[in-house]
Amino acid sequence: MRILKLWNKPFVRFVLLCTILFSSLYTLYYSIVQPSTGYDDWLVSQLTDHASKILNIVGFDSYVDSSTKYVVLNFNESLSQGVWVGARCNGTTLFILFFSFIVCFPGRLKNKIWFIPLGLFTLHFINALRISALAYISSFYPESFNINHEVTFYIITWAVVIGLWMSWIKINTPKAELDAPKK
Repeated sequence: MRILKLWNKPFVRFVLLCTILFSSLYTLYYSIVQPSTGYDDWLVSQLTDHASKILNIVGFDSYVDSSTKYVVLNFNESLSQGVWVGARCNGTTLFILFFSFIVCFPGRLKNKIWFIPLGLFTLHFINALRISALAYISSFYPESFNINHEVTFYIITWAVVIGLWMSWIKINTPKAELDAPKK
């Protein structure tokens, strides 16, 4: 009976459903999709290609060297070896978490159909910007590479994710509930 009472609380139901969906998709991805498909290689290739294009647009001569185990993004004018981008950098785990949150949070299906792709595209674009910036930092300010890779870009990426989630909550919460005084 206590479990049923807990299940009837929207927040508890959301957390449980989101945890179950995320865990299931994460397990499916890492146990079946990743080892048996070329998805990681394809996504890393897309990311490095997009990162290189971003750098070229802003005036840096960059290219992608895909002859190594990991794809390397280099600058022609620097002596840096570039940024090694591997499967752990492709954002798939974050995509799964974002997707799980949106699917499990209450909202209209028609809104989910446009918001999920928009959010995934945004996360992919932010990741390509991150890789571009890290390539620049690696080439011209290598002493600050680690702090930016390990801290700065995690903060920026999570700020974007939380911003997307907050947007989703605002889109799907009636205005009366948002304006109501807290008890």
